[in-house]
Amino acid sequence: MTIGAFGAWLIIQFSQFKQFFTRLKKPQIALLYLSFFLIYFFRDEWFMTYHQTRIFERLFIAILILFIILEQNYSSSSFFKMAKFKRISKLGEITYGLYCLHFIGILIAVNITNMLFEKEQLWHIIIVDTIIAFSISLIISKISYKYFESPFLKLKKRFSYISK
Repeated sequence: MTIGAFGAWLIIQFSQFKQFFTRLKKPQIALLYLSFFLIYFFRDEWFMTYHQTRIFERLFIAILILFIILEQNYSSSSFFKMAKFKRISKLGEITYGLYCLHFIGILIAVNITNMLFEKEQLWHIIIVDTIIAFSISLIISKISYKYFESPFLKLKKRFSYISK
């Protein structure tokens, strides 16, 4: 969250930082996404071998995700914009619940797959656990948004501060 806030501050304070993302070319964007996928999927091999690199693993991934978010918001050369996908954009309403409650979905999914399959295999973890965990996390987050977050969001108008 700190990396995201720092990125927002850089965008607001330094116009050249925002222009950097506005002017990204397609090869640079492709390299950004490729870097993210390589780092994310091979992080154990690259970061977990040495204690010194382990410290920077999450920081490095957070910075790459920040760059992807800024590319999505400001680049004029994007291959695609996630905002065009309405169902994915709709997830923006429940992202707080997904952020806070996804671990419950993961725990339930792991327990379900442990009951369904005798031997844990890689495809269980990659496909089955992921689909079940994501589905359960979505359901929990929608319930949280409807019954917990929405009442508080409705109160927000009463406490807003207007300045001229």
